[in-house]
Amino acid sequence: KLQESICKLSDWNFDIFEVAEATPRPLAFIGFVCLDAYSKLVDFEKRKLLEFLRAVESSYRKVPYHNSLHGASVARGVYSFCAGCGLSFTQEYMEFTIVLAGLVHDVHHPGLTATFLSKASVCGEWNSPVTSPLEYADMELSLKYNDQSPLENMHCAITFELLRNSETAFLAKEEVAAMRKPLLRAILGTDMAKHAETMTRLAALIDNLQHECESGSVPWHWPAQPPATASEEQRAVWERLYQEEFVLELFLHAADIGNPTLPF
Repeated sequence: KLQESICKLSDWNFDIFEVAEATPRPLAFIGFVCLDAYSKLVDFEKRKLLEFLRAVESSYRKVPYHNSLHGASVARGVYSFCAGCGLSFTQEYMEFTIVLAGLVHDVHHPGLTATFLSKASVCGEWNSPVTSPLEYADMELSLKYNDQSPLENMHCAITFELLRNSETAFLAKEEVAAMRKPLLRAILGTDMAKHAETMTRLAALIDNLQHECESGSVPWHWPAQPPATASEEQRAVWERLYQEEFVLELFLHAADIGNPTLPF
């Protein structure tokens, strides 16, 4: 049954519950198959990749929605965008990066909103008993990250800790360095508090592209700007990479909230 599933992973309407019924490790299965599809573009150790995926899957908590099956589903969704819908990038590692981001984007999620955690932190010591799957550390996340996407920052921190652990570091340091910025941006971009800002920026990008960013118009990426000393060629490279990172962020966000479009 799993072998049959591999042939259907690029179909957006694929039923992720088929995988969950066939294996107790759906995230490890989806992650290995989808990332291995890019093995000719990105060099990695397959044995350590399996260890990494097992560690990620184990780090997801048993909560109703933001669990390991959700991580597998989102990773499979962005893989479908790439393999089934033609989403591509100029940098060879970007498709690999978006699938990786899908796998880890909610790792160790406590099943509570950032707003709840923020209010719990601001109100002082947590007075109610903290029972599994909650942890006392959850109540400090907003304080730790200054109310700035506390959950998403936690997901990023856990991911990069695993990527540097000797047992699970399946990528070379140079590969991690290249992927770090788009991977961080993609995961942080899944914060629903940023949804309106993201949609506004997307509308600005479309407007800029339609009007070829006419002289005097505000660039879609404002206030971000290329280095002041950059040449015209360097500015063009900066803008292309920044745009691709934004597209990567957009499509991960789309897969994350895209469940209502699925037929099951």
